[in-house]
Amino acid sequence: MWFAELFNLVGWLAIAFSKNAWWLDIGRLSTGFGIGLLSYVKSRLRISEEHLQLLIRDYSVPCTARGPFFVPESPRWLAKVDKWEASEASLLRLRGKKADIFEEAAEIRDYTRSLEQLKESGLMDLFQRKYAHSLIVGVGLMVLQQFGGVNAIAYYANAIFSSAGFSDKVGTTSMVIVQVPLTVLGTLLMHKSGRRPLLLVSVAGTFLGCLTIALSFLLQDLKLWDSSPFLAFVGVLVIIRSTSQKLKGGTQSTTE
Repeated sequence: MWFAELFNLVGWLAIAFSKNAWWLDIGRLSTGFGIGLLSYVKSRLRISEEHLQLLIRDYSVPCTARGPFFVPESPRWLAKVDKWEASEASLLRLRGKKADIFEEAAEIRDYTRSLEQLKESGLMDLFQRKYAHSLIVGVGLMVLQQFGGVNAIAYYANAIFSSAGFSDKVGTTSMVIVQVPLTVLGTLLMHKSGRRPLLLVSVAGTFLGCLTIALSFLLQDLKLWDSSPFLAFVGVLVIIRSTSQKLKGGTQSTTE
């Protein structure tokens, strides 16, 4: 996480003090590496995903003052390197000092010992027939998330609002404000409803958001409704909300 934050810090400074497009490109590339690394850490460190989701989403907090100070080491990693007491201490920090961690600690211990008995695996072992379904689902979810349109909406939201006749300042500010609360809400829903229902609902929400934006421009062209720009605003927020939950559910599903 510290290594990833170095990329984010460099990218953040490059964008903040850029004088031309090249520095913007360098900053965006650097933050892309950083966010990519953090996304991988999030998928591996599942028990701390609430901290990491906020870490990845909240760009308003300086990079070096974020997650690494607050997210403990993974209990599974500590167990893997034979630090059993530290593993249990990390579990207590995550679950609460009064939580009963006996069963979870025993499960981690058994899992770690079973891994030690397995033979060393290579990359090509993933392509065995018995892993085909899991590999297709895992990679497919990650690829399809990028085809959901969130990048186009997020990066061109300002142009979408302006083209639709809605205030781009109000629209983009609203997008930023809703990010963190929606991430927290998605975390709570994921633990209560499971990842698959959350993924299905968020896909439906993404579809409805795109449909609402398209309807806004259609009504504007036909001049059938004076308030049609507001539909574009609603559609963008629906997509942002739905996609944030889809990324959470989809990415976490690939690790299960």
